[in-house]
Amino acid sequence: MTEDEEISIDTFTVRGHRNGSLVHVTWTSGALSGDPPTVDAVEVEAEIASLSGKDRMTKRATLTAGSDPLADVLSAARLVCHVIDRVAEISPAELETALQAESIPLD
Repeated sequence: MTEDEEISIDTFTVRGHRNGSLVHVTWTSGALSGDPPTVDAVEVEAEIASLSGKDRMTKRATLTAGSDPLADVLSAARLVCHVIDRVAEISPAELETALQAESIPLD
């Protein structure tokens, strides 16, 4: 996927491990659902990203984030993967392929 191509996904789910527990987070057009503590952590990271582009880890996770990183599918996926300790699955596979093409570690 090139920089000029846009990814057209309305919903994605990331499954994995966080703090020793199996978790999942689903993003649907900017709204998050799933494991409540993990969703809360993603929302906090999104708020940090919108307030300060100086945090190295959050900046790496969002890259193209504007005022609301959760509004963009790729920025949201980066944040979710950043919060989950070990990503086991990303669906749809098209999103996982797009993230891997960016050479950003998913966990």
